Amino acid sequence: MKNVSHTLQRINRIASRHPELALHLFRQYAIRVGKAPAALPPAEALRELERAHNTIHRLSEIGREITSSLDRDTIMNIVYRHVHELIGAEVFAVGLYRPEKSLIEFPCNLLRGRRMLPYVRDANDTDLLSVWCIQHQKEVFINDIHREYARYIGADGLRKLTVFEAYPEGMHEVLPTSHIYVPMVLKGKTTGLIAIQCMHANAFQEMHLDMAKTLAAYTAIALDNADTYQQLAQAQQILVSQERLAALGALVAGVAHELNTPIGNSLLTASTLQEETQELKKIFNANQLRRSGLENFLDMLADAQELLLRNLMNASELVSSFKQVSADQASQQRRSFNLLQTSTEILRTVQNQIQKQGHHIVLDIPPQITLDSYPGPYGQIITNLIHNALLHAFEGRSSGQMRLQACQSGADEVTILFADDGCGIPADHLRRIFDPFFTTKLGQGGSGLGLSIVHNLVSSIMRGSITVQSTPGHGTSFTLVLPLHLPQEV
Repeated sequence: MKNVSHTLQRINRIASRHPELALHLFRQYAIRVGKAPAALPPAEALRELERAHNTIHRLSEIGREITSSLDRDTIMNIVYRHVHELIGAEVFAVGLYRPEKSLIEFPCNLLRGRRMLPYVRDANDTDLLSVWCIQHQKEVFINDIHREYARYIGADGLRKLTVFEAYPEGMHEVLPTSHIYVPMVLKGKTTGLIAIQCMHANAFQEMHLDMAKTLAAYTAIALDNADTYQQLAQAQQILVSQERLAALGALVAGVAHELNTPIGNSLLTASTLQEETQELKKIFNANQLRRSGLENFLDMLADAQELLLRNLMNASELVSSFKQVSADQASQQRRSFNLLQTSTEILRTVQNQIQKQGHHIVLDIPPQITLDSYPGPYGQIITNLIHNALLHAFEGRSSGQMRLQACQSGADEVTILFADDGCGIPADHLRRIFDPFFTTKLGQGGSGLGLSIVHNLVSSIMRGSITVQSTPGHGTSFTLVLPLHLPQEV
């Protein structure tokens, strides 16, 4: 039994730095223990050996389960379940050390399986067993708090432990007598602790301490992974929000540029009309107005009126499109919309960017297709696909051709195809284009989020699917299959 305990302690030290190696050692030791020599030891020793073998194997599986989760609450619940089964803990808590706040936070605190309210402890209060565990980076092992407290804390600490108010709500009837505190250490740094308590004396054995140390090592790794994952998720969300704001900014800039043409033409026509009117007035005042001059002025006036109306109508339509597209992208409201009309409005807002680079886009969508969905995300999907083509497909060339077409596929779906005749995508890149942050133009206008956003919007918001096909040198096509009517729960 002593050898088993020694082996577990050695593997505990390895687990904090190399969890996969520790799992491997667990398995190897279990196999070695299972293959005992032909000369069997006494029956009792053999039973102990078998129990040790089973414990090692179980801890290995528990370690895998703990480190496979990336959710903090799930991790803590898994640890408690196994602590309760293996050690019989009545009280279980996980403390997270916050040195910048001089606090130990206990977000997970359970009494006989019932979750209690979170609480905190002052990390400078040396009368607390949890603080001793953190400061010394060593475990606390007590089977009778009234007789063994002096190894860790003074008499003031014992008095605090026997005051009902010092414990969370729910522990006012009886106080724990047996205690195990194990620090969670990762790469030499104490990140927190696991606290295990029982109400009666002599509740724990040395093997229980070894188990707790093993579980603490894996819990430290799992919580660190969960925190890292959460930070990455938050960073990605911030970048996605910035990408959306950048897309909206590009939309504003493009519309402003588009408005310059009809407004400029209108101003030129109005100023010309003003000059001609003043000239006519001078001729009229000098009694030199002739019938032919008046007829010429009226013809010019009719042409100017037609030109003004055409340009102001174009400006009005562009402003309406911009208002609708920007409102849709900002609000992500679900509504019924005509696919052709919405697609036309979207293309009108990016037409300047396409023409400025010498490219062309063809719209081929039947007028009768209507979706009950989210026009904002749809607009962002199409805009991102166009921007992706402009940035990657037509590098070093002009006269690129893009096509946006759609057809109703069955009674409940629409298939939308966006294709270009650009340079295509290499096979080794094709499988990664929807990955966040993957781009071949990092620092050159590419963030690696455009197509990732497209995939997320198609699958999560619009409940559809997207596939891509490409042959280097022969263009790329994206195929979207979207439901015509989203389920009510979306």
